[in-house]
Amino acid sequence: MFKKSITSKTSAPLRSSDRRKLRNQIVKDFDVSPPEDGDLLVPEGIQSAKFTTHSGEEQGVVYIDSLTNDPLWFTIGKATTVYIPTVYTLWKRPLLFQISTPAPALQKVMGGADLMIPGVTSLSHHSSPQLPSLALDTLVAVTEYRKNVPMAIGRLGLTSDELKEIIITGKDVKGKAVLVLHSYKDALWETGSKSVPPEEMVVPKIANDNANEEDGPQEVESDPIGEATSAVDQLAIDDQSSLPSEAQNEAGPSNANPSPEPSSTTPSDMDALLRLSLLQAISTLVSSSAVFPIPSTQFLQSYLQSSRPYNAPPLDLKKSTYKNLTKFLKAVDKEGLIKVKEFKGDGGLSVLSVNKSHPDIVSFKKGFKTAGDVEEKGKRKEEKAKEEKGRVVLMVIKELWKPVNQSLAFFEEIGKRTTDLYTPQELRALVSSYISEHSLVHPTEPQYIILDDLLKNVFRKKNENVEFLKRDEVIARLFEQMQSWFSVQREGDQEAMVKKGTLKPIVITTKIRAGRKACTIVTGLEPYSISYEDMAEELKKVCAGATSFGAIPGSSTKGGKELMEVMVQGKHAAVVKEMLIGKGVPKKFVEEVDLTAVKKK
Repeated sequence: MFKKSITSKTSAPLRSSDRRKLRNQIVKDFDVSPPEDGDLLVPEGIQSAKFTTHSGEEQGVVYIDSLTNDPLWFTIGKATTVYIPTVYTLWKRPLLFQISTPAPALQKVMGGADLMIPGVTSLSHHSSPQLPSLALDTLVAVTEYRKNVPMAIGRLGLTSDELKEIIITGKDVKGKAVLVLHSYKDALWETGSKSVPPEEMVVPKIANDNANEEDGPQEVESDPIGEATSAVDQLAIDDQSSLPSEAQNEAGPSNANPSPEPSSTTPSDMDALLRLSLLQAISTLVSSSAVFPIPSTQFLQSYLQSSRPYNAPPLDLKKSTYKNLTKFLKAVDKEGLIKVKEFKGDGGLSVLSVNKSHPDIVSFKKGFKTAGDVEEKGKRKEEKAKEEKGRVVLMVIKELWKPVNQSLAFFEEIGKRTTDLYTPQELRALVSSYISEHSLVHPTEPQYIILDDLLKNVFRKKNENVEFLKRDEVIARLFEQMQSWFSVQREGDQEAMVKKGTLKPIVITTKIRAGRKACTIVTGLEPYSISYEDMAEELKKVCAGATSFGAIPGSSTKGGKELMEVMVQGKHAAVVKEMLIGKGVPKKFVEEVDLTAVKKK
């Protein structure tokens, strides 16, 4: 919601009665105890200001601390009493239920994305050991896994009961868990003091009848591997240090209350994990491309290891009661789950077949994500990343406008800086906001705008006596009263190059020189930070022809600097265009001119 800068009116202090009303409402809504803490959340001198988001789609009110200038609360929509805390407020007092997520997923949330269901690791609250049922759209805070510092605020995209069921069963469910409204480092946070989050939240102690329970967040107990035995459950919890890196970054089901330090794995734990992995492997072998016999070591690495729960440690026969793979396979052979045979010589033990009709297999239900699932997903992500890396990333080119002449009065009236540069989208939002605030839409012809004294002085032309203008015409006339600028930022550049004027396209001209010899000339590379020398060298290799670069005879800029060009022998306009697009130049900023036909005439 606050991905980009917001437009806000001048803030004004709340009246004492309005402040008390706001404080009492927040104390009631968020169950603040003791009530005196409401003064911390709604301090004396708190101010309010109306705001409009960058897109102009959302409007609301923000409440600001007059001492620190930090936004503390905000509302969305008109005449609403649903007050939403900012991260500045939650860093003072944790008011919301918290949803934790791994650091990689949290970075995406702070970049403006919603939190997806696979990214949820736990639900908790600082004062509630037992979580109540939370309805759809309930306000929640998003924290980093194993930390209790709120980093984002949003609304639940499903009920907490539905979310807890997904966490416990490990179901692979898609969708949004939290619709993020505001986060650390977004445009709303930037309007404040830009303070950083605390290392850890100090939460008030809540009286508890159970003396053995610790203070602090209580997380939802989850069973990451569904129908596995309790021994495997504990193993998955205690051995988090063994998680595959993909599983740690994967936004999926997670354990609850993980131990700070991994505990030793008992032989019974490993036996249970081995059996669970075997049941999973057998249940999938029938539909796979497995060709029997399978050597025992290959059966372990390719089937058993990949069939274990994704958040369980690797299978280690030395930590089991069997001590080696041969004894384990022979034991399950006696149960009738598989058929093994030991070949003479170097053949060793091999798996001849699996028994899909065994009662344990018939009654087995997966119910969990395997290490193979995560590995396969990781491979797909790597392939997608490679494709993305090979994809041409266009230059970020922005059309900008600066207030000058009559437009200065408009920006001064609405409280905006006259030295800043504005995008067309920002200008349309400012005009729309002004029209809405002053009720200037024509009552019977809504496509027309009533011109008040300010708009008349700014937008009416000389000797013109109009009282109404269409909305598009008002915006068009605003552009006429402003100075054009542009910015170009290539991939890897820390800052954009900003210049006055209108960005001109790169021109590729094909013409006849020296009688009948054709050549291709490229001009206008300067604003795009493309070297003429490098371009000439690349064209020489690609086109296998003579190239040259230098100043255009008789040309110069306003500063006295000569304009440059690159020339390559032959008709190579298509090659040059493809090369420029490969360097990130958008197609619309590449212009082709063919003068060869004109020359023949």
